[in-house]
Parts: sequence; C-alpha cells; structure tokens
Amino acid sequence: MKILLLLAGLLMANTAFATKVPEHVRQAFEKDHPEAEAAFWEITKEGYAATFQAEEGLIKAIYSESGDWKETRTRILLRDIPADIQREIRKVIGYSKTTYIGKVLTPEGRFYRIESETAEAVVVRVFDENGLLISEEQLIFSIGKA
Repeated sequence: MKILLLLAGLLMANTAFATKVPEHVRQAFEKDHPEAEAAFWEITKEGYAATFQAEEGLIKAIYSESGDWKETRTRILLRDIPADIQREIRKVIGYSKTTYIGKVLTPEGRFYRIESETAEAVVVRVFDENGLLISEEQLIFSIGKA
C-alpha cells in the first residue's frame, strides 16, 4: 500500500511540474525541426526551450511566448571550431576548463557560446564567427547558509 501511495505521489508531482507549452510555440518548433523526436521542454529566462538529440548533436531551440524563434544552440566540441578561430578564443579563455561549447544561430547571426566555471561563478562568453569576444557575463553562485 505504501508503494502505491508513493508511486501515486511521484506521478502527481511529475505531472504538476510538467511544462505547459502553448500550441503555437509547439507548432513553430515542429515546423522548424520536423525531425526532432521526444523534445524535452522547459521555460527559461530566454523563453520556451526545447532540447532534443539530432544528428549534429544535442540541440536547444528557444522560442518566445508568441512562438517566434529566438535562437538555436548546438553542443559541439572545441575541435569542431576551425583552428584559426580556436586560437582567437584561446587568447581570451586560455586553457580553463569549459563546461559547455555551443554553436549558436540567431536572427542576428552565428556565434560561439563558451561556458566555464570558476570557484565563484559560471562565466558565459559569446564570440563572433571570427573568434572575437562580443560579450562576457559572470553568473555568481549564491552564497547561502546551509
């Protein structure tokens, strides 16, 4: 009996936290990515994000509340970036441990997004197609009392 109650509770909790994606957002995604299967949806500060596996790798497509496409991020390896651009990026990030490298496509153009961690923050850097740094943001870890 306890197991049944536990399973029922888990099912209700899972349903309660499921992301409700407006139909027009889902349709825009399906039009842009008809090959995508079993996308995982979440609501982020950027909008509705669908993450799915594709031939190119792990992809995250982001849409606004109105269903407009905002950007698509494809996880890549540093070696997937042309060598001359890698050299430019290395001038900025050195050989710090990266936690995410992505090729980003937006209505404004193509970019590279590289995330790394320090002891205090996650550092998000965006580079243009030539490897020039366009933006850098530090997301400071909150220091709360446990």
